[in-house]
Amino acid sequence: MGDQPVVMPGLVVEQVGAVSLPLLKTQAREIIKQCHQAPYGKGTATVVDIDVRRVWELGPESFSLTNPKWDEFVRTIVEHVKLELGLEHADLSAHIYKLLVYEKGGFFLKHRDGEKLDGMVATLVITLPSNFKGGELIVSHEGQQQTIPMTA
Repeated sequence: MGDQPVVMPGLVVEQVGAVSLPLLKTQAREIIKQCHQAPYGKGTATVVDIDVRRVWELGPESFSLTNPKWDEFVRTIVEHVKLELGLEHADLSAHIYKLLVYEKGGFFLKHRDGEKLDGMVATLVITLPSNFKGGELIVSHEGQQQTIPMTA
């Protein structure tokens, strides 16, 4: 897909207000105050274990994306993904699941994403502008692995 024009989401967090991007440390701390430690699925249970997953999460009822151009931006990404996955005739759409905030040292060990919705085929990860160092997303499927550096 290559480089795309920057489209800011117009992130507004309950109890914080409009969030400036790149994310400022002070606003990150304010957002984290509204969050809880993110759990993960372990068998049929949902557990919190910061040795497995150390990240804060906020449910979609606690934030909104107010820029009307954001939805079109995401639709463009989904259309590209459909072609790349060979699903050009499928009816795919993106659904907001969570807002995650990774602090210094945050991580999620190797895992397999579960289906959050019937017919789910992938997880779309969008990293919002912030100043940070390090981090990577490693995606493995059928013996292949791709490492995506998450650099600012």
